[in-house]
Amino acid sequence: MSENYIIMDKKDRFILFSNPIHEIVAKNFDEVIRAFEEIDRFREQKFFLVGFISYEASYGYLKFQKEIEKKKDEKLPLIWFGVFSEYRVMEIPEAKRNYKINNMTPEIDKKEYISKIDKVREYLRNGDTY
Repeated sequence: MSENYIIMDKKDRFILFSNPIHEIVAKNFDEVIRAFEEIDRFREQKFFLVGFISYEASYGYLKFQKEIEKKKDEKLPLIWFGVFSEYRVMEIPEAKRNYKINNMTPEIDKKEYISKIDKVREYLRNGDTY
């Protein structure tokens, strides 16, 4: 089965990674450190790694993991990376670069937006962060 992963770089190009030779997955907190070690091994061997690390993966370094309420999506791994031996650069045609987004309408009005931002700032001032 062919799997493709595309990243858009800062030069308006697509970087295409196809058919990972290996996948690194951590679904549980006790797998996080092993996953990072595996990422390092492949990186040191000059492979290309494409993936993500969830915010909750940081709990894998805490000694009291079992006491932490698990607020993660059980379907989404804490860490997932595909390991690739090569990639392909695909230029985006000029016609596809010049696009516009029109008729955007905010879901909340300015007053409600400012009120919500003020609330966030209050939480931050009080040290109530996650």
